[in-house]
Amino acid sequence: MMDSCLRVGVVGAGVGGLAAAARLAHAGCEVTVFERNPAPGGKAGNLEAEGFRFDTGPSLLTMPFVVEELFRDLGEDPAACPQMIPLENLCRYRWPDGSLLDTPADGESLGRRVEAVMQDSAAQVTRYLDHCRELYDAAARYFLFRSLDDREALRQPGAARHGLGLLLRPWRLDPFRSMHRANASFFRDPRMVQMLDRYATYVGASPYRIPATYN
Repeated sequence: MMDSCLRVGVVGAGVGGLAAAARLAHAGCEVTVFERNPAPGGKAGNLEAEGFRFDTGPSLLTMPFVVEELFRDLGEDPAACPQMIPLENLCRYRWPDGSLLDTPADGESLGRRVEAVMQDSAAQVTRYLDHCRELYDAAARYFLFRSLDDREALRQPGAARHGLGLLLRPWRLDPFRSMHRANASFFRDPRMVQMLDRYATYVGASPYRIPATYN
């Protein structure tokens, strides 16, 4: 809890804004949330018209544990989270040539489907996913779950050694080539490269400019 109550304004009642506001209120702050739309939700909103309801996004949730962590931070039972039901297929991709690819959540099934549709093999998919997992393991603790100026994080056991390892071997983060170049080095089918390049748009970036670390 904070030593004194602060008055805080949060701009935007999207998922991030609501989570920040809830944590601040739980810490004892007086919070006002400002939202220009008629309802909260941000990207996770919905549109109703002529008897139909459409989700406006997001289309998938890749880290459900983040939602559970929010409930715990607020002193709530994570079991009170909205029930999340895994889908067999995360996305469906279509190309002008008529080809179609449904992408499942597990890498083995994805590899088989890619091999059936693309000019690339399941082994290439496995090699690519292993590479991406190595990037995640190397970078997530500093770039996703901690602030780069969080001194407390640097005091954690092994943090200094891990950080020094990245400084001495920066290529482990694949920062010296673009996301597109990296993807094109793993796959030869342009549709496969295009599909993977699109993930740069999640942060409003270009796959031709964003570092391959983002993979």
